[in-house]
Amino acid sequence: MSAADVTTAESPARAGSPSQKNMHAPSTHSVRRAPRLKWVDAFKGIGILLVIVGHTSRIPWVTQFIYSFHMPLFFWLSGYLFTLRPFRKFLRRKSATLLVPYVFFGVTTWIFWAFVEHDYSGSMDQAWPVLLNVFVGKPGNVNYQADAPLWFLLALFLAETVLLCVVAGSRAIAAFSVPEISHSRYISDEDARHHVRVWRKVVEVSVVALVTVGAATAGALIVNAKMERWPIALDIVPTAFAFMGFGYVCRSIVTAAQHSEWMVVWRAARNQARALRVERASRAARMAAKMSFACDPLAVLSGISSLPDIPTPLVDSRAKRIFKVCAKVLFGLGIPFGVGVLVDVMLRDHGVHVDLANDVMRKPVYFYIAAVTMTLMIVIVAHAAANLAWLRYLGNASLGIMCVHDLAKGEFANGLSAALDMDRTAVQQTPVLVALLCMLILGSSLAVYEVVKRVFPFALGLRGGIGGGMSGIAGGRVGVALNRGAHATRKSLARGRVAVKTAFALVPSARLSSGRVQRGRSVSASYQSSLR
Repeated sequence: MSAADVTTAESPARAGSPSQKNMHAPSTHSVRRAPRLKWVDAFKGIGILLVIVGHTSRIPWVTQFIYSFHMPLFFWLSGYLFTLRPFRKFLRRKSATLLVPYVFFGVTTWIFWAFVEHDYSGSMDQAWPVLLNVFVGKPGNVNYQADAPLWFLLALFLAETVLLCVVAGSRAIAAFSVPEISHSRYISDEDARHHVRVWRKVVEVSVVALVTVGAATAGALIVNAKMERWPIALDIVPTAFAFMGFGYVCRSIVTAAQHSEWMVVWRAARNQARALRVERASRAARMAAKMSFACDPLAVLSGISSLPDIPTPLVDSRAKRIFKVCAKVLFGLGIPFGVGVLVDVMLRDHGVHVDLANDVMRKPVYFYIAAVTMTLMIVIVAHAAANLAWLRYLGNASLGIMCVHDLAKGEFANGLSAALDMDRTAVQQTPVLVALLCMLILGSSLAVYEVVKRVFPFALGLRGGIGGGMSGIAGGRVGVALNRGAHATRKSLARGRVAVKTAFALVPSARLSSGRVQRGRSVSASYQSSLR
C-alpha cells in the first residue's frame, strides 16, 4: 500500500535539436522522491472506515452493500500503485510489509483471544487449532476465530506476487511482438522509439487485461464450487488478482492520459481558468473551488487535484462563482452516492450477497459490476476529501486498524450487550449502538496502532526491531536535551564573545596585552613542536 509516483507530462523533443536534448537529459544530481499522493491516503481511510462499519453492523442492507466492495477497494488500490521490481527485492519488501505483520498480529491476537476473551472451560483443545491455522492460512471465521480479517494479508501477498509475474511476462511478450524499428530516413530515431514504447505498452496492458478477465472467471467458479477452504487463502487469490489487475490497467490508462498532448493542453488551460476564479478570493471560496475541481471526472482522470497560485484578477462575479462552485460540488458528489444507491437497489433485487472470507459469492456478475462501480466512485470521493488530515491519518494507520479491530469489536460488543442487558445481535442491529461501537473500535484500534508503531515498528512494515521504538523514544528525549544544552552553550559563548569584543574596543591596553599573549602562545607552540 505504498504511494505511487507522480509524473508530469512533457511534449516529445524533436530529433536533431541539441538544446532540447540537453534540456530533457537525465540529471546527474540526486533524484528526489515523488510526493505522497493525498488522495491515496484518503482512499485508504474511507476503505478502513467501511471495513469497520461492515464488520460491526448486523443490519442486513448495510452489510450487504458494504461487503460488495469494501475488500475489492484495497485490492484495486494495490494494483493501481503496483511497480515492477526485481523479484528478490519485491519478495524482501512484501515479506516485511505483509507477512511479518500477519505472523505478529496472528500470534498476539491469538494470545489475547485464548487467555482473555475465549472461554475454553479450562482446556486448550479448542484454542490450539486456531493458532495452527495462523500458519496454515485457511480463510473463514471458523478457522480465524481470533482475528478473521488476517486472511487479507496472505491473499494480498500472493496476488501481488502473481501480478509481478504477469506484468513481467506481458512485458516480455510485448518486447518480442513489437521489435525495435531500424534506422529509417522517413522517421526520426526519437519518433521510432516513442512508437515502439506506445505499442509495447498497448500489448502489455492487453495481456494483463485478458489475464484479469480469466482470473475473475476462475475466482467465481472456485468460490461457487463450495469446496473445502484452501490453505494460504489460495481460493481467494484469483478474485483478489482480478481487482488488482483492473487497478493496474486503470493506472496505465491514467498515465497514458497524463502524457497525451491534448491532456497537457487541457491541463494548462483548465489550471489557468481555475486560477483566474480563485485568486484573491477568500480561503473558504478557494477550498470550495479546489473541492469542485477534484470532483471533476476529467480532473480525476488526469490526476490533478491542486491549483496553482497565479496572480491574476477575478473574471467572474462573486454570485456567479459561488453558483458554479455549488453546482460542481453537488454534481461531483451527487453522482457517486446516486450510483451507490442504484447499486444497492440492484443488489437487493437480485439477492446478491458477498463474503469472501466465508466463501460466499452469489451472482458473481453483479458482484463485479457493483465492486468496480463503487471503487471508481470512492476514487472521486477520495479526490474531493484529499485535504482532510484526519482521513489521511486513518489511511496511514489502515494496516494496524485492519489487524486489531476485529478483536476490539468482540470485546466492546460483549461489554455493551452486558451493560444494556441486550443480546449481542440486537446491539449490532441498532443504528445508534452500531455507531457507538464503531467509534469505540476505531479509538481503541488507533491506540493499539500508536503503541505498536513506537514499540514494535517492524510489525507495521516500518524500520526497526524489538524495542526499537522505545530506544527511539529515549533517543529522541536525549536528543532534545542535548539540543537544548547545545543551544544554551551557544548562547553563552555568543554573549561571552560580545563582552570580550566590547572590552577590547573600550580598553586599548587590553588589546596590547592580548597581542603579547598571542605572541607568547605562538612561541610556546613552536618550542613544543621542536621538542617533538
